[in-house]
Amino acid sequence: MSDRTTYFENAMVNQILNGTAFTFPPEVYVALITAVTSSEAGTFDEVTGGTYSRVTGAFSAPLDGQASNSVDLTFAQATAEWGTVSHYALMDSGSGGNPLTVSPVGTGDAKVFTVTDGDLFTVPSHSFANAQQAELKAALGLTLPVGSAEDTRYWFVSASGDNFRLAASEGGVPIDFGSGAGWIRRIVPRPVLIDDKVEFGSGSLTYIAG
Repeated sequence: MSDRTTYFENAMVNQILNGTAFTFPPEVYVALITAVTSSEAGTFDEVTGGTYSRVTGAFSAPLDGQASNSVDLTFAQATAEWGTVSHYALMDSGSGGNPLTVSPVGTGDAKVFTVTDGDLFTVPSHSFANAQQAELKAALGLTLPVGSAEDTRYWFVSASGDNFRLAASEGGVPIDFGSGAGWIRRIVPRPVLIDDKVEFGSGSLTYIAG
């Protein structure tokens, strides 16, 4: 599992295996996202207007495959509604450019899950709760349940002990998936209204480095 885009993955493979030098950006920029079409392809809807602009970010060295912002990130005060921010991307430029990673705005609590009887997910000692939102991610050696998909929003329902189910809407009917396994993590969407000042404290944005 990784939040790296195909563009970034290909650049790394080309450098390692083919000797094609990849020019690392001197700084990375954090972009706020309201909808994701494909995290791997790096296609998404970025916030526009209302004095929005990307900010430079610094991230910690990976620990157990995860890294978090090592400085506070403060965006300009919104002069118009920015929509609901659900994800962020690390970009190689302050405008335009290429997405390097795409990750949900959440708590960095990625967990491996298993599904054995169609709709009952198992994650030992999880802290997920009903009405919270989630997304799934495939991983090497793990096959997502039939009927599930990456870059799709789900809601936790029937959470109890080590188990929970997922629905297509808050409080909805649990989806009957096939068996499978993968990664699941919480999304904490953030509506941004006029005059809001968007800040992310150090350690509050996490991406999966691999």
